[in-house]
Amino acid sequence: MDASSNSNAAEETPVVKMRQKTPLTQSNGAAANGTTQSATSALMRGMEALHELPPDLEDGNEEIRKLDTQLDHLSDYMNKLEDRLRKHHDKMMETIERNKSEREKKRQSFHERMLSTQQEDDEFQRQLSSILNRVDISRNRQSVYDMISGMEVPKTDGSSQ
Repeated sequence: MDASSNSNAAEETPVVKMRQKTPLTQSNGAAANGTTQSATSALMRGMEALHELPPDLEDGNEEIRKLDTQLDHLSDYMNKLEDRLRKHHDKMMETIERNKSEREKKRQSFHERMLSTQQEDDEFQRQLSSILNRVDISRNRQSVYDMISGMEVPKTDGSSQ
């Protein structure tokens, strides 16, 4: 019974496939020098298996590196583009501010000229009114003189008193 259970146990042991490696068997994995050497060799094979990547993962890593490089280039391009846009924006804001100040100066100058013109017009109207008043006074004097000259003034003798 003991021998049959050993043969069943050998048949029931699962076969573990390692990446591109042959599974451990007594001939390639059993330690002739003891269990420590067997454990060391098993650890070494395990480390090799971990370090060895299957081709599809290596292709994926290469693709990731390419995409990462493309992202770096795109990031650099976007940074340069942002700098150019920022400089352009700053120049546009300077132009807008300069135009705004020029428009304000023109508006202020326009209002000053309007005020000056209004004052000159008021002064002109005042002077014109003054001249017209003098003309009216002069005409009134002339008409009074004409009335007086057309009137007969009674003559008096010197003996009335």
